Amino acid sequence: MERLDGPDQPGLKKEIQRDAGRIGNVVEQLLATARIDRRGGDVEETVDLVETVQSVIDDHALLAVRMQRHLALEGDEGSVLVQGERRALESVLANLIDNALRAEPEGGTVFVKVGPNADVAVIDHGEGVAPADRTKIFEAFWRKSEASSGTGLGLAIAKELVEKLGGRIWVEDTPGGGATFKLAFPVARTASSDMADATSSSQRARASL
Repeated sequence: MERLDGPDQPGLKKEIQRDAGRIGNVVEQLLATARIDRRGGDVEETVDLVETVQSVIDDHALLAVRMQRHLALEGDEGSVLVQGERRALESVLANLIDNALRAEPEGGTVFVKVGPNADVAVIDHGEGVAPADRTKIFEAFWRKSEASSGTGLGLAIAKELVEKLGGRIWVEDTPGGGATFKLAFPVARTASSDMADATSSSQRARASL
């Protein structure tokens, strides 16, 4: 049996650790799917999307350093409240960020942007996704080639989970090359009510002028 403590093994150790992390994340996504199904699809938790994204980025900071990549959060600095389940959102974001770090060229930066309309973009500058593959990548067990790493399950489960949360996931080109994975979630009921109240107040103010 080959030893993993020899001078030529650090790269293999790191690869095993990364693969173990990916498998663990797939398991977490499956558990999140089961939790939502058990509740009949009713998701009542209000989640701060900015805080959740920052937490996942922090969790991946050491991995990014080891892979000689960078991670950066851009976009809305305030609270963006969505209707969902935090652990489910974390598992989906972890999947996308892990994939982006693998795709990003050495020394590059993966950007994660949070928009005010409860949307997230995970941006890499790797090979990108061919137009013909943009729906296939969300199919279970699909891989670009037999030599591709991974289980072929991560994105398929992520899509199912996002849709159970009432959201959407899709992929676009990154300008200049690469892939941008986008997520959109339902705005939290409290946030929706606040927006409606603000619109109503604005309309009343204009009517009184």
